[in-house]
Amino acid sequence: MRILQAIALSWHFVRSYKRIIFTYYGIQLSFALIVILPVYLAVTRHLGHSLAGAQLVGSLDFELITNLILNEMQVFQAVLPVLAGVFVIFSLVHLFLSGGILAVYISDTKRYVPSYFWGHCGHHFWPLFRLWMIFLPLYSGAVLVLLPLMRKLPRVLFASGMAEGVHFWLDNGILLLFFFLFLLLPLIFDFSRIYLVISAERKAWKGFYYGCRLVLRNFRRSYGLYLYLFLIAVLLHLIYAFVADLLSRPIASLLILMVMAQQLFILAKIMLRLTYFGSEISLYPSMYTKIHPEMREQPAAQSKEQIKQEKLP
Repeated sequence: MRILQAIALSWHFVRSYKRIIFTYYGIQLSFALIVILPVYLAVTRHLGHSLAGAQLVGSLDFELITNLILNEMQVFQAVLPVLAGVFVIFSLVHLFLSGGILAVYISDTKRYVPSYFWGHCGHHFWPLFRLWMIFLPLYSGAVLVLLPLMRKLPRVLFASGMAEGVHFWLDNGILLLFFFLFLLLPLIFDFSRIYLVISAERKAWKGFYYGCRLVLRNFRRSYGLYLYLFLIAVLLHLIYAFVADLLSRPIASLLILMVMAQQLFILAKIMLRLTYFGSEISLYPSMYTKIHPEMREQPAAQSKEQIKQEKLP
């Protein structure tokens, strides 16, 4: 019940600071255009305005896509580094914005003040960047080391004496277990950066330490929140896929509706992300007092005045 209350309370933050939504949207749109325009030009040059182009509408023609990649290889070779660069830069921009979003949500000033928001974006970026650098090896290690080890373990334990059907289900069960374990990393990362912003702590390792404690000591609550919002995100994608399938016809009016549906879907995802931030902040005080029972007052409430009065460099 407390998780649902936190999600409901988070809508207060989303409604109060609508300009943050459109700031996020504008930045995402800019990065998307950088990636999409070269690909669009390559597709247009390859297909032109022929009936072959219509085959891509509504369904995927893998033979056509293969021919496109082979014939426009130089374009895609040029786009791949751009994709990698955009991903890294967008991750850093997202990190930069998160400091301001968390500071605004924690202080709950009731109105959007650009100087306050952007000032805290810059003020909290360096500790959050160092925290990000702590988590990068953990993400890499989980995918490159932990997953292969987990998949090899049944083969080591049972050798060749395992039936094919059992091997299939065990392999899929291991992938599912890895997925649930992997979700702990972004969860710990989020609570680590909330701690850094709330406490005005500049040492990233302390944020990592308290993020681990907060999540592990409040595992059911924190993980439950993550799963709730993850299921909402899955439902959102299913609704969008259904609408996109209905509108996937090469008709001008339907294409306009399709573009509008895509933009609404992007806005909905941004609002869901901001709802997640707000829900975590709503849960944070009770989670913090669980690891520090002597703290009777809510640390988030205490930090409102601290963040408001904090002098930015």
